[in-house]
Amino acid sequence: MVEKQGKIVIEGDVSCSQVIAQLAPYCGNILSGGIACQPWSLLGDQREMSDDRSRSMPGMLRAIHFLQIPLAVMECTPAVLQSKEEQDILRKFASETGMVVHQKILSLHPYWPSKHQRWWATLSHPALGTRPTPDMPPLAFAPSMIHLFPFFMELDQETLNELKLDDQEMDQFLSTPKGISEHQVNQLKPLPTATHSWGSQLRECLCGCRKTGFSQERIKRKGLYGQLLPLAEKCTKQQVSIPRMRHLHASEVAVANGVDPMKLGLQDMQPRLALAAIGQCGSPFQSAWVMSNAMQDMWEAGVFPKPTNEPIEVMRGLAQAIFQVRDQLLKVQGKSESMQKFEETIK
Repeated sequence: MVEKQGKIVIEGDVSCSQVIAQLAPYCGNILSGGIACQPWSLLGDQREMSDDRSRSMPGMLRAIHFLQIPLAVMECTPAVLQSKEEQDILRKFASETGMVVHQKILSLHPYWPSKHQRWWATLSHPALGTRPTPDMPPLAFAPSMIHLFPFFMELDQETLNELKLDDQEMDQFLSTPKGISEHQVNQLKPLPTATHSWGSQLRECLCGCRKTGFSQERIKRKGLYGQLLPLAEKCTKQQVSIPRMRHLHASEVAVANGVDPMKLGLQDMQPRLALAAIGQCGSPFQSAWVMSNAMQDMWEAGVFPKPTNEPIEVMRGLAQAIFQVRDQLLKVQGKSESMQKFEETIK
């Protein structure tokens, strides 16, 4: 998808020297990347550095050093901040390279209606003058899904068939301790944190990371996750007629996390593959907040000759762009009172 947009793509393991060498001709002064979250995620096995996927973390640090990157940004699950192994590696890296490391757990929901909480770190040359990233700015009220979504997308029949729950999924979600309603989108609350397995816990993941659904033992231990919407179609379960459900569309999840689904090309993927993809993404609101604050710090340190954009202005610009995409996706004709309140508060 990125190649189709005319961008250069280098595929490989960042912990391999050959891949770092391939990156060298294209690297500028900033390197950013998300490290594999599964080794630390509460929904994963939490094997930390014993998990082979954890190589992405020291691999990125090697890339930062060998490419002599003056400013790098890293992102992962919040559990990284409590990981002794991870923190020891970061401390050793800072000690041996002289780089300044700042870490922050950022919560999205004070600003945007999604409980997207992530660990962010900046690693920079001391001359750049970067400071710890502040908390994201809270609004005058806590936004919920109703402020962003007065209603949800109208899907074509093919897409709807792909996203609606089959009988096995309906049975499994109905059998959870609090029933299927626990997983239904609550528009009076922020959207729960999206994960890679939304839409595939009970079947293979279309990205290729696994060929089957999770075992019943794992589901019992870790639980079922996902956000569902009721359909007009009915089905009979436990001798009762109830609405069949569908998973959220990836574009809906994207907008709820401040991601432009058009730029990611989510419309052109298989619906459940796109849902897995958006579950891997960090929020642009958080990355923009981290980077715009770092840029402002560097301007104040005399690195840039001209003032940079204020971080809050960067956030407002992103929000206005997402409002426009939301209106396009939902074919919004008029703004509800909740939508108007949210947009006016962002301004």
